Amino acid sequence: MNAQVNVAKCRLCTVRLSHDNPNDDFTRAICGDCRHHPAARRLGPVPAAPRSNNAPARDFTAGEKALIRKVHGYMAPAQLLSLLNERLQADLGDCAALYTIDQLHAEIQGLPSAVNAGDWSDLRKYLAKARRDGLLDRMTPQLIDDFAVVFALSSAQQLRLKDIVLSARETQGERNDAT
Repeated sequence: MNAQVNVAKCRLCTVRLSHDNPNDDFTRAICGDCRHHPAARRLGPVPAAPRSNNAPARDFTAGEKALIRKVHGYMAPAQLLSLLNERLQADLGDCAALYTIDQLHAEIQGLPSAVNAGDWSDLRKYLAKARRDGLLDRMTPQLIDDFAVVFALSSAQQLRLKDIVLSARETQGERNDAT
């Protein structure tokens, strides 16, 4: 009843390929818009699936997550996926279940985005996320001082950072006491 339909998607931008569009290349799994992209020129035909089992690939390791975090903004997703799958096969052999582009996109979506702490509302959102992740609880005045030394903050920047972070911690403590 729940048969999965294999929908062909572009290996670069993940848009669905259509037989109605004559520019879509199904042998390389590249849409018409991406076919002239330099990354698309390097991609060969879609490799055949090495096995028939539908077991999902393992979760990304800490090293792979670090690699994704560092290069996802500079490397095409299909190229990054190919690199990750090569590492996976080197570790586990050719019979390993390969990562999918959907797994990679889910991991990229889970990465923290750049923060514009220029206005108060964005800064509050950033502090709320730090509170949810448990990072705010671990921030101490000594940690802030060490951070200021390592990143050569001025005294004013250090004082502002301490004021914002430590007052956010105190606010959290008051909320916990009220509940």
